[in-house]
Amino acid sequence: MARPTVLLAEDNEDHAFLARRALEAVGATVVLAPGGPEAAHAICAWSGPLPFLVTLDLAMPMLDGFDVLNLLRGRPATISGFQPPTDVRWRQVPIVVLSTSRYPKDVSAAYAAGANSYITKPSVPSEYRAALTTLGRYWLGLNTPPLFQDDPGPQVLEAGDWPTMSPRVETRRILFAEDNEDHAFLIRRSLASTGAQLVHAVDGEDALDLLNAWTGDPPAVILLDVNMPRLGGLEVLERLRQGDRFARVPIVIFSTSTLGPDVTRAYDLRANSYVSKPKAFGDFRRVLEELSSYWIYVNEV
Repeated sequence: MARPTVLLAEDNEDHAFLARRALEAVGATVVLAPGGPEAAHAICAWSGPLPFLVTLDLAMPMLDGFDVLNLLRGRPATISGFQPPTDVRWRQVPIVVLSTSRYPKDVSAAYAAGANSYITKPSVPSEYRAALTTLGRYWLGLNTPPLFQDDPGPQVLEAGDWPTMSPRVETRRILFAEDNEDHAFLIRRSLASTGAQLVHAVDGEDALDLLNAWTGDPPAVILLDVNMPRLGGLEVLERLRQGDRFARVPIVIFSTSTLGPDVTRAYDLRANSYVSKPKAFGDFRRVLEELSSYWIYVNEV
């Protein structure tokens, strides 16, 4: 079976080398674009199944990461001569920004432009490789991609230890909406080791009520089940993306549903990721631990 493809836009040779090695080690085929114009040309000339993931550096000459991000999401670049791809399916391909910048304005602007995730490049090579390995294992093995690939390829995740990521100093909060008591228990138990504060909503209406009364920093990530009484996860997602306060908070659909319409609708509504609940207890816990490792330790909000 074909290996999942990642389009890597990176003009720094050292960063590109480390990223390629980390992504290939978890089963990816990497297409390197050594700059913004090369990334735009690769996108417009792409043939075959679209990539599972695009990673973008922000600071690239001539055409920067924001320009490429705008092109992928169907908006013209600020530099003339570059137009969005004619294949509108590019607008659903997950995009992760990889940048040395941790400025809140850059993080906020990336999410506003349609990035699915934002990672600040660690300055230590070993930590950078660990972050890229975690990124690759999450997006290529845990995330359910948009269902337009002719051949979705293999799942590259296998049971085992992920790279050790340095915990953040601040305590982050996770809101999860789950009406199944057994699943809620497993979520609380699986995420207890992250050190995050867990806020449980018993259904979609409860999730909106909790968020309307939310104080302090927004959640690091929101987990939404699809099928819940009163209000389902996709309806909650739609309402949150229509407002301003939580429009850029990472939202992951975590559901037993693998139906194509649910996956497609989630990406259309700008879910950051879609993860299917495993049936086996051990796999359920492992997937949640891996999910939280990415959104708590790696992703910037």
